[in-house]
This record gives sequence, C-alpha cells and structure tokens, in this order.
Amino acid sequence: MRNIVVTGASGFIGKALCQRLGTEKELRIIAADRKGLPAVPGAICVHLAGESDAAKVAGDFDRQLQDSLELARRLLGMGYARIVFASSALVYGDRRSRPHAESSPLEPNTAYGRLKKELETFFLKPPHAVARLSNVYGPGMSPNNVFSHILGQFRSGGGKVLMKNLNSVRDYLFISDAVQAIAGLALSDHCGPFNISTGRGATPAQLIELLSRLCGRSGLAVEARENPDPPSRLVLDPSRIEAALHWRAQVPLEQGLRALL
Repeated sequence: MRNIVVTGASGFIGKALCQRLGTEKELRIIAADRKGLPAVPGAICVHLAGESDAAKVAGDFDRQLQDSLELARRLLGMGYARIVFASSALVYGDRRSRPHAESSPLEPNTAYGRLKKELETFFLKPPHAVARLSNVYGPGMSPNNVFSHILGQFRSGGGKVLMKNLNSVRDYLFISDAVQAIAGLALSDHCGPFNISTGRGATPAQLIELLSRLCGRSGLAVEARENPDPPSRLVLDPSRIEAALHWRAQVPLEQGLRALL
C-alpha cells in the first residue's frame, strides 16, 4: 500500500485530486492542511496548501512568504520520498507572445507569481517536481473569478457587460484535466518543472461570447475600462508533460463552461 499525503486537501483542487486518487488501487490517501502535516516517511506528498487569494498575498507579502517558506522547510524535513509542489503559470509573467516552455525565463510581475517562484526553489531538484498550473476552473471553484464576474452581470438583468479589459489572454484548464495531470506526475518518478495547461489561450471577449450563447443572453453590449497594448498574455506549452506522461487536456473550453454552469 502506497501512502500519498495531499496538503490543502479541503481546497478546490485538493478535493478533486483526492477524489481522483481514490480511484487508484493500493493507494492510501492522507488528507492534510498546513497546520496538521502528518509524518509519513517514504510517502509521496502533493503540496497544494497555501494562500490562493492573490489579493491577500499582495496585501501582506512578507508574512505570506515567510509562512510559506517555513511550511516548505517543514515538508522537506518530514522524510517524504517525493514532493510535487503546485506552482502557477504566474511565475513566467505575462509579456511573452508565445506559449512559455519550462525553459522560459521566470519574470513574475505579481506578488503571487513572486511567491510561487521563491517556493519553487525548494522543489526543483530530484526527487521532487513542480507543477506549473495554468488557470484551473470548474465546479466548486472560488467565486472570485472571471466566469463569476461575467455571469453575475448576466444575472443582474442589465443589458451590458463591463470588464477590466477584453484582450488579455489566459490558458483555461478544466479541473478534471488538472488533477489527472497532477496525479500522474505524483505517481511517476519525473522531476523538475512541468507546465500543466491546454496550450491554448482565450480572451475575456471570447469567454463572454461563449457564455452568452450557452446562457441564451446574446446581444448584450460589452465594454472595457481599458485595453492595454500589448495585451497581457499568459499561455503555457504542455509539451514536456505530454511527452513524459502521455497526458493531454481533454476538456474543450465550451464543454468545461457547460459543466461549470
């Protein structure tokens, strides 16, 4: 029986990952949070615990960094055979027009991205691995997201959707695809950084178009407060994990949005 510890098991990704790992035979799942880390020497650990609210990280960066670094040190001292750390696409920054490969420079321009970059340094050496996740979405996600922002304006009954901008590009990954990749990486012996993403980008304008059609709300006026030039763009190249695990995102954006609705 193999043991696998999942920190942050009560969160959006953590819950879905525990459900996914529960389908594996001969695997004992140990759910944990950052305050109750179990000492299970020789276990695999998937480290998802941490502050997921980017605004909170930006508002108290030094304390968030200190707490996160201390947690990373504790994990490394607990005798786990392997740790997979959940990082973020934000470590790359958002000024590159082409999809980022793992070899791309890390140039985070947000506090959350800087925090993840600092934490990655603990887990980039064997036997550990880093999962750089693009924008994960799906049922059960936090209400603080672009989809909820758009749908909330649909529900308000107004005839207009107002966005910060319409031309930023993000790589949206459905939750089932995300946890399939994380589980595969955890149960493998592959080390180093891995992008977990679709490799395709979508703009807020495209999200509004899809959601309008799915909700029967076509014909709404759409406005943006600003449209920076060049636009913010953050898409990841998943080629490395595709080659290592034969994994590829399976859920198209429209299908994922149907499930979210």
